[in-house]
Amino acid sequence: MKATIYHNPRCSKSREALALLQDAGADVTIVEYLKTPPSRAELVRLYDRAGMTPRQGLRMAEDGAKAVKHGDAEAILDAMMIDPLLIERPLVETDKGVRLGRPIARLHEILRSAPLPLDCARTAKVPQFRAVKSTIFRGCPRAPRLARLVQGALQGVQLV
Repeated sequence: MKATIYHNPRCSKSREALALLQDAGADVTIVEYLKTPPSRAELVRLYDRAGMTPRQGLRMAEDGAKAVKHGDAEAILDAMMIDPLLIERPLVETDKGVRLGRPIARLHEILRSAPLPLDCARTAKVPQFRAVKSTIFRGCPRAPRLARLVQGALQGVQLV
């Protein structure tokens, strides 16, 4: 599977998304969008494929976002073209669609057609387990129990 990530290496969520893609075995094209920002048409195309508006793709934590957050889609896109830091990240595209990786677990929607069954052959490889475990169980009060259940179900499965 091929994937393109609009990536900022200084962003922890972007690094997590990249690790998830690599663990899933995707052939990843990395676009450091601060160095080579997407064109306006490309950004519109990505947001359309993701089913989101430019406002939903606006990084509200940035100072520049405050000035345009109440503007229309055109004003927001104009601001993003001037300052690519206003583009929320990570934005990931595969042949199954485009997702904004916030939370990172949303990327699973476009990675595989179906999750691997738990009764898979004992020699099956589950490359995405590390990223899934860290993403799903983070902050969950039942995380230790859930982790034990998953590890029990995967006992004997070769993890890579």
